[in-house]
Amino acid sequence: MISMKPILEPDVLSLLNKDRFEGSLQGYVITDGKEYLGYCIYIVDGTMVTILDVVVKGTENVVPDYSVLDGAVRAAVNNGNLQGATVFKVLFTTDAMKKWVAVFCKDAGESALIETFFASCQHEH
Repeated sequence: MISMKPILEPDVLSLLNKDRFEGSLQGYVITDGKEYLGYCIYIVDGTMVTILDVVVKGTENVVPDYSVLDGAVRAAVNNGNLQGATVFKVLFTTDAMKKWVAVFCKDAGESALIETFFASCQHEH
């Protein structure tokens, strides 16, 4: 089963960050059982969640599977929302991130409202 585990150790965040981003970094390690699949690094600053980097095993394939990357972004956005953020944006740190934005946020511009983003996931009863 795939899981997103919060990164609670600052040293681990620093290692994954590689001195690229500044601020109070947060993140998830993505695993499938004992198998490491990747990570997601993001920052929550007031009302904004910024997805800084997501690296997921499998997105480099010819026919990539973006479902795990999508889950990581959604987990980070949701966590930011729980911390009071209302808007999110995604940095284009990888080709996979560019493609994810093109599919899931193509009409959003530079940033997207979290409420609108998650509204597309809800079912009417």
